[in-house]
Amino acid sequence: MSAVFGNCHIQACKYDGMYAEFEFPTKFIENQVFLDVVDVNNQSSSAVITVRRSVEPSKRKHRLAVCLPALFYYSDTVQLIEFMENWLLAGATKFYVYWQAITPAIKKVLLFYQASDCDAKVELHIYNNLAMRFAAS
Repeated sequence: MSAVFGNCHIQACKYDGMYAEFEFPTKFIENQVFLDVVDVNNQSSSAVITVRRSVEPSKRKHRLAVCLPALFYYSDTVQLIEFMENWLLAGATKFYVYWQAITPAIKKVLLFYQASDCDAKVELHIYNNLAMRFAAS
């Protein structure tokens, strides 16, 4: 799937969700943890994670932040409400929403969550389309 805007051809985005669960070792080599990662296809790779503890967990303002993929010609209000409510049930306390082209109904839903008294803070950010910017230069 793709779209054409003016002279600019934009390929559809594919998003893959990833989830990892592990326990940190009790001893670190300085502030780094070295991991061997095996994916669902049994392919292995290595990763180095730098651990920074800038704020004590009990003093953190947010417990779980959710970053939405950029909303580009998005209009499914039911899906958005289900998404937000499911993450709220899971304990989300902050949402980062990047949007470029949304319907008035979607904007109304986002503004509702931004103004609501729920425990989550919603930040709305206008997403600049890099492909359009590069096409103009």
